[in-house]
Amino acid sequence: MITAGVKPHSPPTNQALSVLLQLEGMIRAAQTQQELQFFFVNETRRLVPYRQAMLLTPPTSSTQSYQVRAASSVPVVDRTVPLMQWTERLIQNLRTASKGPDILHMMEAECPAEFRPDWKEFTPGYGLWCPLKHPGGQILGGLWLTRDQPWADHETTVLQRLSEAYAYAWRAVDRSASRRWRWGLSRTTMWILAAAALGALAIPVPMSTLAPAKIVAKNPLIVSAPIDGVIAEILVLPNTVVPEGQVLFRFEDTTFR
Repeated sequence: MITAGVKPHSPPTNQALSVLLQLEGMIRAAQTQQELQFFFVNETRRLVPYRQAMLLTPPTSSTQSYQVRAASSVPVVDRTVPLMQWTERLIQNLRTASKGPDILHMMEAECPAEFRPDWKEFTPGYGLWCPLKHPGGQILGGLWLTRDQPWADHETTVLQRLSEAYAYAWRAVDRSASRRWRWGLSRTTMWILAAAALGALAIPVPMSTLAPAKIVAKNPLIVSAPIDGVIAEILVLPNTVVPEGQVLFRFEDTTFR
């Protein structure tokens, strides 16, 4: 399945190194994975020529299957067409046989028997699987490149360097993964902390507050004087209990006198 015999091409020039630096600078400026996936399949051609490029990634980090996310010169990917389905099954077969980060060369002779009848229809002649390996060791996906000429050794070396930059940028714009890196917490630790937080919410906590209040009598009774006059003196203090018959206040006696 893997062939190491490739025809040597001319070594990389200063112009190629300049393009490599430009591409690395452009991917650092990307803000979303949509921008990056378009960049991967289209702008890589500036450094390494190819007929077609496809970006394949697993739907989730826990799954082993690969799905086509983007294809060169195609604005919208239709995964139901035979080319996409054939490519996904081929890459899945490659990943099952070799899960390492090394770039894999493939020709029709090394293609598995079940995929060989459709090789000429879906592949110009030479295929190259370039895994996107993050510095942490995880394979985030890969690029499937095809063309009608063998791949040169220096092209493989450049693609290896470029794929590492691609993988780093791909993970960097993944917001959920970025938050997990910043906190340095694993998935298990995050679940434990979440369970502890929920448990803490179930603990009763006494609460008090300060607010203005007004006290009123439950069954008030209005006591009125039988005559009109001016009160000269109140004989009881506020909020005190008074027995029946106690004098409460004294009127001015000017009018009576």
